[in-house]
Amino acid sequence: MQTERHTEAEEAVLATESMANDLKDGIKKISGFLGKSERQTYHLCATGQLPGAFKIGRIWHLRVSTFIAAIKRREREHGGV
Repeated sequence: MQTERHTEAEEAVLATESMANDLKDGIKKISGFLGKSERQTYHLCATGQLPGAFKIGRIWHLRVSTFIAAIKRREREHGGV
């Protein structure tokens, strides 16, 4: 069995691609991911009710992995799946 080895530069590229796939930028993309209206999504972000949401300048972003981890944690805490 041969293990796959990456150079430092290749690992940096893989990490960057992974981060890009993990980040939703803009209310429109976030609302599409959540299945909510843009207005509802903006409200959730602005009131701090959306785990993983943060603002850079005027643009809201959502770190999907943080959001999913928070949902899983809440499910465990409340007897969910």
